[in-house]
Amino acid sequence: MRHAILHSIAQNMATSLAGAHSPLTGMFGIDPWADVPAAGDTVIDLLSGRVESQDPSEDVLLLARAASCAFPDLCRRRGADPGAFVVCRLRFLGTGAARCVEVTVTDAAGRKSTRRYDPEGRHLPGR
Repeated sequence: MRHAILHSIAQNMATSLAGAHSPLTGMFGIDPWADVPAAGDTVIDLLSGRVESQDPSEDVLLLARAASCAFPDLCRRRGADPGAFVVCRLRFLGTGAARCVEVTVTDAAGRKSTRRYDPEGRHLPGR
């Protein structure tokens, strides 16, 4: 599986979660940036469903578990094996107009990419 396709799948999930109304997970009204002002960032590991943050809210923990459960189905619908991912992390950072999500993917061949996107899923220059 091409690395660019794997990154695209992860970016699709990031954009879905960023909108706070995620049809991919069935979760609505949960803002993944809710914990960012206090913690500096919130990292969701899509493979494990874990959240890395100083003090994640119950809503963000629930969102991360739902995203992790939905992720394999999204991969299969896009023709990818979920096992092709070694790392798949979404890092939500910034507040207000400076919000962005950093998507990091490492594939089974060891290729790694990290890119930043705005909440609407547009790639931000420089990353």
